[in-house]
Amino acid sequence: MIKPHDQTGDCAGLVRNYSWAETELGPLEEWPGWLLAIVRLVLDSPIVASVAVGTRRRLIYNDEAARLYGSRHPDSFGKPLAEAFPDSYPSVADVYDRVFDGEATAVRQQPLAVGDRGTGEIFDAFLTPVRDEGGYVRG
Repeated sequence: MIKPHDQTGDCAGLVRNYSWAETELGPLEEWPGWLLAIVRLVLDSPIVASVAVGTRRRLIYNDEAARLYGSRHPDSFGKPLAEAFPDSYPSVADVYDRVFDGEATAVRQQPLAVGDRGTGEIFDAFLTPVRDEGGYVRG
């Protein structure tokens, strides 16, 4: 379990206090080791980092990403990607489909409207499948 002394910051608190039991991920206390490990990795990253997990591709991100997302934070935290970013997700949905099919993908110079600027930011994004202990892609 992610405990207060394990992780600090706004997003770590959101992980601890989110109503995960009401989602397909289930209660935080029952999360498998692979999920806890990837969430810790995301929270500890010194750069913008996020993971989309579960059948609905729920978004978990770190404090650096929260700053980038601006007023979308904290409402986008824990939401499915399609709900968190309804305006920009359709343009990258096929990339996420490929990743969830097991393909690591680099997307260079991808314009996405994720913050408050309204015009969109330009990203180099690196998406890697997250696998469970059995090798199945879960994120």
